[in-house]
Amino acid sequence: MKHIIIACLAVILAFGPGTAAFAKSGQASAPGDAEVDGSLVLSTGPGDYDGGVGINFGAGYALASVDRNLQARVDLSYLQFKKDYPWGTGDYSRVPIILSARYYLPPFDKLRFFGQAGVITSIDTYDTSSRESKREIRIGLAPAVGVEFMINPKFGFFAMTRAHLITDSYMSMHFGVAAYY
Repeated sequence: MKHIIIACLAVILAFGPGTAAFAKSGQASAPGDAEVDGSLVLSTGPGDYDGGVGINFGAGYALASVDRNLQARVDLSYLQFKKDYPWGTGDYSRVPIILSARYYLPPFDKLRFFGQAGVITSIDTYDTSSRESKREIRIGLAPAVGVEFMINPKFGFFAMTRAHLITDSYMSMHFGVAAYY
């Protein structure tokens, strides 16, 4: 946890100098065409596994030729879950790769709401009740809704809720930072 706090402070110091001028102007500036983000993920467990935590890294590019509010995205996550068995603790890890489209509603000053939908391919490794470890590749859908708060034209925070409609479906909450280019 200490490392996460230090990393967040470093990002704020790196992107922070323009923040005061941006806030003082009283108007939002459109971010660039590209976005890179990272987030901490809290998730319900798949099937009867306990909830878990993970990380997500994503990138998006505005499809301005189609609609200035439309963004093509790719996200890569790592999620870890646990379950108690009579023989001990079972592990379940998921590595979902999501190709999606995100649509931003018109901004409210520095606040932007969005909806997102995509196709998920998940590489799942899990322990069974008979102590076997299995690996499967699963495909499904991943709708999401969220909000971004722009600190300045190059940096913002976001929160998102995503449903993973896949074998052993689950929900995830993402809390992260985004850089706009």
